[in-house]
Amino acid sequence: VEGEEAEGNDGEDADVVQGVEWSCDGRSLLGWNKTHALKLWNVLDGEEEAQVVLHNTPVRAKMHPAHKKKCVVCLADGKAVAVELQGKGDKTELGEAGALVVDLAYTNNGTSILLACKDGTLQETIEKEPGKFQYGRYVQLPASIRKINLSRDETVLLVHGEDEVLRLVNLNEKFDPGLEFSKTRGKKKVPWKCACLSSCNTYVLAAANSASEHHVYVWSRTTGKLEAVLEGPHEGVEDMLWHPEKDILLTVCNSGYTYIWAKAYVENWSAFAPDFQELSHNVEYVEREDEFDLNGREEEEEEKPKTIEEVDDGTFIDIEGEVEEVEDDYLHYLPVEIEAEVDDANGPSSKPCAQEDSKHLVANGEAEGKQDDMALDTGDMGKRRKKPRTSDADVDQ
Repeated sequence: VEGEEAEGNDGEDADVVQGVEWSCDGRSLLGWNKTHALKLWNVLDGEEEAQVVLHNTPVRAKMHPAHKKKCVVCLADGKAVAVELQGKGDKTELGEAGALVVDLAYTNNGTSILLACKDGTLQETIEKEPGKFQYGRYVQLPASIRKINLSRDETVLLVHGEDEVLRLVNLNEKFDPGLEFSKTRGKKKVPWKCACLSSCNTYVLAAANSASEHHVYVWSRTTGKLEAVLEGPHEGVEDMLWHPEKDILLTVCNSGYTYIWAKAYVENWSAFAPDFQELSHNVEYVEREDEFDLNGREEEEEEKPKTIEEVDDGTFIDIEGEVEEVEDDYLHYLPVEIEAEVDDANGPSSKPCAQEDSKHLVANGEAEGKQDDMALDTGDMGKRRKKPRTSDADVDQ
């Protein structure tokens, strides 16, 4: 993710955000740039919660899966550092002296850290006490490591090597190597831009490193067989990500577009209603006498037992009246704030509501009606009526 360039540093892109990482509860966001600084922001109000300055530029960072104030960072000089994002910002260097760490990942709920080195070494570091680490399991792979991807259940590690071969490593007691995946075109191997595992660990996916081809190769993790090749538009793939729960794949292209790959489902009405029966031909149906009667439907609805009811505040109440609340401190969505309309000339808009407008109009209408009546009355009063002229005269009969 790249942000807007901040002022300073003589117009250079030192303050441009180079990468971000979510905290375990989703309420904080960790970011880093070329100024050797790690910054932790609050997602809701955007305020900076912590800042730690390192001795070199961060390349990759991983937040602790159970602690929102801890992270591990891979630096540009090949060193790995465990950082406390609180207090004095304590930093502990990880890995052996002289080892060039290119990627890292948390395992075992944050008690272990996997360090992937440039020379093909995969080293486990265990945190026995806060700030104190010791070496654990170790394995040497036949090629240099470019990047690693940890499976969702933390049982398998996908290693992307410099020799364009994808290797699986089983995270058991001995770090036993698994299957290898590669693709050749003629006499050359297809270079990979990125790779990942499906959420259920069933498939291994890799995108070809090409500026004009959108090809994603899908292998079976158990058999190593190439299952499919997803061909998209004429745009190179920069990165991809599998949905944590569903069979959905996202690919990001060099043009900035994100493409969603999903399974093509066949329309099946029985999936919406378990008692729905699909028919291949017309069948004569004889309805019951009261099947479509309204009273019969109401009786059936009354007979259905109600075991639990949902309340507006998100809690659930059963028949006996007990309330079941689920404690969830994760941030699932951003709250919506309604801002009032502002008039540049007169400040905040003071426009009355519709009900007040209607009352105002009615009152004005009544007042205007009364004024019109009064005007008519005064007009009639101002005019003098002409009386017929009469005179006394003798009428001869």
